[in-house]
Amino acid sequence: MNLNARYQKIRKIFQTKYDPNTYWSKLGRRIKAEEVYAKPHKLEMKMRRVNALLELLGTIRFNSVLDFGCGWGFVSKFVLDKFSIDDYVAFDASSDRISEAKIHLKDFSVDLHTSMIEDFKIDKKFDLVLGTGILHHVKPEDIRSVLKHLLGFAKNDFIHDDPPIGFRSNTQIEKTTFNFYHDFKQIWHELGYNVRIIPIPDHPSRILYHVKLN
Repeated sequence: MNLNARYQKIRKIFQTKYDPNTYWSKLGRRIKAEEVYAKPHKLEMKMRRVNALLELLGTIRFNSVLDFGCGWGFVSKFVLDKFSIDDYVAFDASSDRISEAKIHLKDFSVDLHTSMIEDFKIDKKFDLVLGTGILHHVKPEDIRSVLKHLLGFAKNDFIHDDPPIGFRSNTQIEKTTFNFYHDFKQIWHELGYNVRIIPIPDHPSRILYHVKLN
């Protein structure tokens, strides 16, 4: 059996065992926010993503944000620090992460919720729907319905930060991180949208995807 066949077989086994709600809730309890970027290299790579995102956000106009999969608010704080935003709503699957976000974002007006993406409900739309490093954890069979659900909250722009198309899809077997390397360009096309793909300098495992709705 070649490497690609082994990858597909093992990924299928772990994919069937992967329940996002349970997995991310447990991870939030097991690993605290301050541990996530304790290693300088990991923090440096994260900041490359943050800086690229802030540069992109500087090219669009927005006054309201829905931040899905916000975690403990690491990226949220940079966005709130840099831009004047009247309405910032954020949610995460882990109640522990949201508890940490309430502390990390205490100096800002943020409406925080605990919810899975597909369960999130709110009776309004946002200029910007934003997610960083979240959608590649969504199962392949669910990715289109998850995007459609999030699009229901978007007025003008949808931006997400995820692996580039084809990244490691045929070369690495991931047993525990539950990364699914979706072809976002094709998926957005199927949903009827063009997506702008923006490379992140010196960060080969992430790119920015920007969908302009209006």
